[in-house]
Amino acid sequence: MELLDPPVGIAPPPAAQARILPANLLFLISLILVLNLGGAAQMWQMWPGLILTEIFCILLPAWLFARKTTSPAMALRLKWVGAAPCWMGLVIGASLFPLAAATGWVAEKILGYRLLLSDSSWPEGFGGALVCVLALAVSAPFCEEMLFRGYILAAYERSGWRPRGAILAVAALFTAYHLSPARSLGVALFALAFTYIAWRTGSVWPSIAAHMGANGMAALVVITRNRWATEYPSPCEVIFVGIPAAAAAAFCIWCIAGRPRSPTPEIVPCSTRAGQWWPLFVAGVIAVAAAGAEFAINRFPDLSP
Repeated sequence: MELLDPPVGIAPPPAAQARILPANLLFLISLILVLNLGGAAQMWQMWPGLILTEIFCILLPAWLFARKTTSPAMALRLKWVGAAPCWMGLVIGASLFPLAAATGWVAEKILGYRLLLSDSSWPEGFGGALVCVLALAVSAPFCEEMLFRGYILAAYERSGWRPRGAILAVAALFTAYHLSPARSLGVALFALAFTYIAWRTGSVWPSIAAHMGANGMAALVVITRNRWATEYPSPCEVIFVGIPAAAAAAFCIWCIAGRPRSPTPEIVPCSTRAGQWWPLFVAGVIAVAAAGAEFAINRFPDLSP
C-alpha cells in the first residue's frame, strides 16, 4: 500500500487555473501580520495575545482569501470525512509529541541554546490555565490548519503539484512560519504528519484533530509545569515513552493510508513563472532575519543590547 496514493474526495479538474500566487501572497500577508500585530498582542499578554493573533492574523486572512473563490468550503478543504480519521489524527498528534520534544535536544546540541518560557508566560490559576489551553489546543490548531492545510494545500493541489511536492512544500512553509531554528526539527515532524493527513483524507478536519493532539500535550506540560517544559526527555523516556507512542502514531497513519481512495486525477504542469513566487522570496528574507535574530540573541546573550 502506497502512503501517497490519491486522496479521498473529488479532485479538481486538471484544467484548473494556477492558484499559487494567491496562496503565496496569503502566506506573506499572514507572516507580516503575525510579526507585527501578533507580536504586539503577545507582548501585551502571552496567551490572550496568542488567541488574538490566531484569529485576526491567521484565520481571518485565510477566510477572506477563501471567500474570493467560487467555493470557500472547497478552498479551505472543509469536507467532513467522518469521526474515525479525526480520532486517529488526535492520536497521531499526541503520540508524536514525545519524539518531537526529544528533537529539542538535537537542536540544542547543534545551535548551542534552548528556548524557555519567560516567567511571565506561565499561566496562573484556573483562569490562566483555561486561556492557555484555549490558545494552544483550540485556537492555534483550528486557525493554522485553515491557513496551511486548508487554503494553501488546496491551492497547491489545484495548481497541479504532485502529492509529494505539495506535501513537502506546505510542510516547509509551516516550519518556516514559526521563525525558530530551535523549534524547527519538532515543527517539521508535525508539519509532515499534519500535511499528509490532510492531503490523504482530502479534509482539514483530521489535521485539525492531529494539531489539537500535539498542542494539547504541550498545553498539558505548561499548565502542570511538567519537567518537560524546562528539560528535554531523557534517553530512557524516549525509549520507553517516545518509541511506543511513535509506533501508535505510525499505526494510525497506516490506517489512514488504507482508506478507500478515488482514481488518480490527471496532473497538469505547475507554473514556474517567477511572478507567482515573489511573495515567498520576500517571506524568506523575513524568516531568515527573524531566525537569525533568535539565534544571535540566544546564542550570544552578552552581545544583546
